[in-house]
Amino acid sequence: MTLPLEDHRHPETVQHYIRHVVEEKQNPKPTAKALDEHRISILYFLHKMQRLTPMQIKRLVYPTHHKNTVYVALQHLTDRKFIAFHTYSKGRGIGSLERLYYLTQQGFKYLKNCQLSEFAEQTFTYHAQPITLANYEHRKHLVDFWVALECEANNFSSHEIMLFVPEWQRYPDKKQLVINTTIEGEPTTIKPDATFILRKLSNSLEALFFLEIDMETETVISTKHRDLRKRFGNYQQAFISNDFQSIAPNFERFSGARVLFVTTSGQRIAKCLEALELQPHLRDSFLFSTHSEVLSHGVIRARYIKKGCADVVGINSKPITANN
Repeated sequence: MTLPLEDHRHPETVQHYIRHVVEEKQNPKPTAKALDEHRISILYFLHKMQRLTPMQIKRLVYPTHHKNTVYVALQHLTDRKFIAFHTYSKGRGIGSLERLYYLTQQGFKYLKNCQLSEFAEQTFTYHAQPITLANYEHRKHLVDFWVALECEANNFSSHEIMLFVPEWQRYPDKKQLVINTTIEGEPTTIKPDATFILRKLSNSLEALFFLEIDMETETVISTKHRDLRKRFGNYQQAFISNDFQSIAPNFERFSGARVLFVTTSGQRIAKCLEALELQPHLRDSFLFSTHSEVLSHGVIRARYIKKGCADVVGINSKPITANN
C-alpha cells in the first residue's frame, strides 16, 4: 500500500490507518454526518488518483462486498456533494463506459478535517477529465495497474510500495518525474506513464521501475513516423548514461532500473521483442506483459517476458518455477 511518505507503515491497510486517525482525532460519538472508514477511504483514494471507476473502488475498499455496496456508498457521497462523476459514451446505441468519480472541494475539505497528516498543507486543485475515448482507456489501464499493485502489496506482503507517481502527479518536491537524456547530441525527454519503487521485504532491496502502458497507438517499427523502437533506444541511452538517476533526489542510489511494458496482447509483445533485436543492451531492462495478465495475477505475481529468455520471468527477473 502507499501511505504518506513521511508516515509510511507496512503492512497496515489504508482503512486501518484511516480508522486509527478517525478514532483518535474525531468525536468518539459518531453523528449522522460522520463517515465510516470505508467512505473516508473512498475520498482518500479519489484524492490520490484523481479519477476512479466503481469497480476500481470496489477492489480497493470493498473487495469482499457485493458491488451494490459500492454503488450505495458512491450515491451517499454524491448526495453529500463530496464526490461527483463524469459519464462517457461509446457512441449512440452502443452503450456507456464506467463512470469516473472524482473528489469535490467539499469532499477534500472533509478529508482535511479528518486531520490525515498528508493533507495538512495541501490545497484543493480541480483536474480536468480525460476528453477522448483513447485517453479514458489509457488512464483506466494505468489506474488498474496501480490498483492491482496496491491490493497485492496489502494482501500478500512480499513487497512494499515505497513510491508510485503516475504521469499526472509530481514528486513530493514538486518536480515532474521525467528523464532528460541526450540522443545523438539532441536533448530528449522521456515521460514514463508512472515511476515506482518496490522494496522486497525478505532482503530490504529496492528496485526502480518505469511503467509504460501501451494501447497500440504507436507503430513498433516505422521508417516514417515515431515508433516504439525509438522509445526503447531512448531508454537505453538513459540507462547507459545513468541519466535516469537525476529524475528525483536520492535516485542515484539505483545502479539500474527496469521498464515494465504492459500492452494488449502476446502478438504485440512479439513485435516489441523484434524491435529489441536492434537494441541488445536492453535485454535485461525491459519486461513485457499484458493488461489481462496483470489484472488476473497482480503486478508482482504476473508473468513477464524478457528478450533472450525462453521462460517467463517474475518482476525480479528470476525464472518462475513450480515452487514459486
